[in-house]
Amino acid sequence: MLLSFPEYFEVNDYRLDTYKPFFRCLILTAFLYSTSDYYVSAYKSIRPKMLNIDIPIALGIIVMFVRSTTDIAFDYGSGFLIV
Repeated sequence: MLLSFPEYFEVNDYRLDTYKPFFRCLILTAFLYSTSDYYVSAYKSIRPKMLNIDIPIALGIIVMFVRSTTDIAFDYGSGFLIV
């Protein structure tokens, strides 16, 4: 939550605009690290051809990550990672 302060302040300050891309990249890496357990569990359940709830969760996380990465890369906004 502390990493998303530049997104919540709608002030046109030079410092906030300067560090906004840096904090967006930090949020992406923190997001990937915090969701790694879902990826591992989904992969372990796919290998023996068994389904569990982590597979659709991991797919949803991947779709949200791709969409948010494109939003951040093209500067459309902060994506869905900050909500």
